[in-house]
Amino acid sequence: MRAARALPSRHAGRLEPDRASGGFTGTVAAALTGTEAVDELVCNALDLEIDEAWVELASGGPRIDATATLDAETERAHLALATTITPGEWVLHARY
Repeated sequence: MRAARALPSRHAGRLEPDRASGGFTGTVAAALTGTEAVDELVCNALDLEIDEAWVELASGGPRIDATATLDAETERAHLALATTITPGEWVLHARY
């Protein structure tokens, strides 16, 4: 098994229940430490439909959009980044 290339250190999220549908919407921001350059992030995503995702340098900088693809078999989301990110401190944002 390959070692993680981006390690999460903390996250903050917000869930909003939708009583009519029995589902929910939400947002999350997760602090990541990148150990090498990557162009894809993979995270757990059981029963999530990610509507929007992006990363930003923790110190500020341009938004790098990500395209989310859910792998239902592994219950993981693959986030293909618009450009490669370098090692360092990043924040992953997602809206679902």
